[in-house]
Amino acid sequence: MKKLEDDAIFSKGAWKKGQETSKEKYFYYSTKGRYTDFECLFASPLCSDSMLYAHSLVKHRLLPGHRAWIGHPDFLSLRLVLEGSEYVRYDQQCFLMEQGDLMIFRPFQDYEFMTGPDGFSEKKSIVIKGTLLHEILTQSNFSGKSCIQLKNPGFFLAAYDALRAQFISTGEPVPSLNAGICFELLQRLSDECKGTIVPPVMDAIRHFIEMNLDGDLSLLRLSNEFGLCPSAINKLFRQYQNRPVHRYIVSRRMERALEFLRTRNCSVKETAERVGFSSQFNFSKEFKKYYGKSPRIFFALE
Repeated sequence: MKKLEDDAIFSKGAWKKGQETSKEKYFYYSTKGRYTDFECLFASPLCSDSMLYAHSLVKHRLLPGHRAWIGHPDFLSLRLVLEGSEYVRYDQQCFLMEQGDLMIFRPFQDYEFMTGPDGFSEKKSIVIKGTLLHEILTQSNFSGKSCIQLKNPGFFLAAYDALRAQFISTGEPVPSLNAGICFELLQRLSDECKGTIVPPVMDAIRHFIEMNLDGDLSLLRLSNEFGLCPSAINKLFRQYQNRPVHRYIVSRRMERALEFLRTRNCSVKETAERVGFSSQFNFSKEFKKYYGKSPRIFFALE
């Protein structure tokens, strides 16, 4: 995975996205006729009551000129590039995904993608849902990461094939098997990230941030708490989280805010205070910038 310094590639041949309304939960728009070898399979509806489950599997090959935008997804999408390359704009950053790159698209975060410089991109995606998903993502070692380079993607492909066998089986579905495969896959991805030796001070700073999302998390405070200069802290986060520390803090505050709105029935004002915003207006502005939607929409959907 290569991080691009700007999003100029997405400015070329700009196109109008699909029109959405505030009542909709999920939007998809793409150019037409720009992919082949397409297969999309869905799990049995019996799995939808599980706390964790693979909702769907997607396999296809992007052709030159393909471009798509997904907004407000209510799922986690794990997308592995098998061959070729793909440009991705996600979490206000741009990336070039190449063979072996696994992109992690989190729930309720818009993303856009298009065919890369190789002129094609062959990939497989596993879409995961469930009430446990948010907690697992928060506790995992890939929390805050957008992309993982898999040197040996065999375990991901094995999980995909095992789920596919379940999806196309004519026998009665066993939701617990689906859930088990998903949990094992997420655990393995977490272990893959743990294989990258992260300095203890990095883990300490992340823990401190997690415990103080409702308070002062300025660079000055972090610098005083850990005895590191601001530039050193930013360097750590750029190296291990692919973003400066303030961007990491914003993402964690927004993810925590979404949890409060959707599962704890907190008002927008309460939520703003719980994630460190003294002004409800500033919180709503930052939330809409991050998710593309007003926090009131999420609160109203529950």
